[in-house]
Amino acid sequence: MHPDHVLVDTGPYRVVRHPLYAATIGVFVGLGLVLGHWASVALAALPAAALLRRLGTEEPMLVDALGDQYVAYQARTARLLPGIW
Repeated sequence: MHPDHVLVDTGPYRVVRHPLYAATIGVFVGLGLVLGHWASVALAALPAAALLRRLGTEEPMLVDALGDQYVAYQARTARLLPGIW
């Protein structure tokens, strides 16, 4: 992280902490549903698992870089799905 980074909590970031990851997972699941085959939906689990693993690495780095400000942001903002997770 750069020393001049600031926490952005406006726009889509006021609803979820990782809107790009949520959208990417949604696209893969949606594509599987459009293709109409269960295996296509199941294959969406691969990129979802990769992104979830990355979140496990990324969020502690954000806490280290942004401190209490990011911890407070985590407490008030969903990770990927508003009202769920």
